[in-house]
Amino acid sequence: MKKSLAIVLIGLVLSSCSTNPEAHMAFEEVRYIREFPRTYSLTAQDAESVDFGIIGTQDFIVHDSLLILSTANKNGFLTFLSLPDHRNLGSYLLLGNGPQEFIMPPWISQSVFYREKGDLCFTLHNVVRKRLECFNVTRTLESKRLHLSTIKDSLVSTAFRFLYINDSTFMCREITSDETRQIQYFIENGRRTEPLCLIPLNESRVDPGNGNYNILATLIQYNPDRRRVVEAPTLLNHINLYAPDGSFARTICVGKRLDKTKDKISPVIQLFDWDGEPLAEIRLPYMATAFDFDLKNGVLYTFDRTSEQFQKYDITDLNF
Repeated sequence: MKKSLAIVLIGLVLSSCSTNPEAHMAFEEVRYIREFPRTYSLTAQDAESVDFGIIGTQDFIVHDSLLILSTANKNGFLTFLSLPDHRNLGSYLLLGNGPQEFIMPPWISQSVFYREKGDLCFTLHNVVRKRLECFNVTRTLESKRLHLSTIKDSLVSTAFRFLYINDSTFMCREITSDETRQIQYFIENGRRTEPLCLIPLNESRVDPGNGNYNILATLIQYNPDRRRVVEAPTLLNHINLYAPDGSFARTICVGKRLDKTKDKISPVIQLFDWDGEPLAEIRLPYMATAFDFDLKNGVLYTFDRTSEQFQKYDITDLNF
């Protein structure tokens, strides 16, 4: 396996397709992926169950030498573990109405990680208080005391998702009142803008009142180094890649056509680079709702919210 991987864009559950024209949400340039350069099939014998002693986990992420869990634990929504030994480094972010407390546990996979004056930080969207917060990981773990500061307050109340681009630029997402479209836009230096790259996404819609609201649900992440956004609709068979400045926009479709997915079969992780080029796919023996790679130690971690089970796989022999 290479020392570095460009990006893990999406982990899909492979599904069969059904004809559904309303599911076509895409840029003008569409690349169809029929196969991956490499396919690896992990078995139950390759899996090692891991118990971190943390209950109520809903999400996790690996960053540098840390594994960070997002949990429902009101005494600390975020738990930090060291890698590769899984040593507990503490839990932070309390439930409450205080200035540094959260009413709802945040999803760590939706955070953007960045460096600020040498410190490792990540963003947290405080939905109830309508704030975008900065969690300073370096200072928190060194002092064993929460270091949380507000990046932006008085966020738009109708926006359910905020993506940190830089200190003056944020991307917002809203669902229209008829629940047929999601509207995305940027706030740059306090001014709302809609770059050309967002127009195709904002014009896409689903029919009202037919139970397809969840088609609008989208996983989204920003890569500060490449300055690109990736969006992965959770019920569709494609991903959208674009640059906020409009210099790049591309849709990657896994299969023969853009469509809605159904009839789940075997779980598989599909790997792409930031240009949308396929790298590899990894077939899993167990269902997973979240996954991430510890590339330094050659380990793949997966988690299933239904069973609350973590699995650990040695992937040192896999070549991406």
